[in-house]
Amino acid sequence: PTPAPIVSPTTTTTPGPSVAVETGTVSAPLTGTQDLNLGTGGASVLTLDAGTGSVTAKVVAAAAGEVEKVELTVDNGVKVQIPLESMGADQKVTVASQSASAVTAASAPPAGSTSASEGLAIAIVPAVQVDLAFEVPGMVRRRATTLYRMHWLDKLTNEWKAVCSAHKVDLAAKSVTAPVGTDIQENKAFNPSSGCHAKVTKCDGSGGTLMVFAVDEEPKECQPSSGSGLSGAAIAGIAVGAGVVALAIIGAAVYHRSKSGSETKQYLHKDAMPTTVRNDGTVASSVPEVKSDMVHLMGSRAPPAAPGA
Repeated sequence: PTPAPIVSPTTTTTPGPSVAVETGTVSAPLTGTQDLNLGTGGASVLTLDAGTGSVTAKVVAAAAGEVEKVELTVDNGVKVQIPLESMGADQKVTVASQSASAVTAASAPPAGSTSASEGLAIAIVPAVQVDLAFEVPGMVRRRATTLYRMHWLDKLTNEWKAVCSAHKVDLAAKSVTAPVGTDIQENKAFNPSSGCHAKVTKCDGSGGTLMVFAVDEEPKECQPSSGSGLSGAAIAGIAVGAGVVALAIIGAAVYHRSKSGSETKQYLHKDAMPTTVRNDGTVASSVPEVKSDMVHLMGSRAPPAAPGA
């Protein structure tokens, strides 16, 4: 008998559960990977990967000057807001909370700063601008110069880089909010899958790390440029050098004027006046005519004529 043909088993992929997220209504805690149908009729779909953590979601209605957004709240309190109009057809976001102590143990805070919030790992594919809001429990107006600035971790160098977009600091809510653009998300050092610094503990492309730090001054990369291409120290040095040169020129001019006046006085002194002996034995002065401006310079009158003149 002819053997029956061998049929290869087919593999089916069970789609993740779909969750409807309504405007103004917070969803139940979400874990793992789920598709979120957002807004009225689920017009927008977002694939959320919350891993082993817990995330809640809601749609925030458009306010004056704003657009409709989906807001994801991670289990450590960090909020992620994504504009619905910016989302692509296959928009995906992966989020996970990170312990500030664990992150800063491997990646030291920027010089002169202290950690002020918990950490967030996030990956958005394709990249779109998002607003991140971090809770800062210890926020106090300790000093007038204390600033709270969001930073992202350069995983290739294990250094923190400041997010230079406009920050909103809410002292009442003790939170810091700032947009994170695609320039950061698409930076090769933000979420690499290989080649990370030896101390970076997670280098698998699952998300870049962000935190808020308390700093005493605006990070250098966020300070406005003078427009001249020179640093403040260089400009100050040029100014000081120009001042020294100007003082030297003035001093030389004063010395020259003083020396010229002294020589004129000496020449006009009667004991140093050149004389001529006439044939009759009398002595005549050979002093040239003294001009009025020289007399005025010395503050005295011309010397009297020599006897016998």
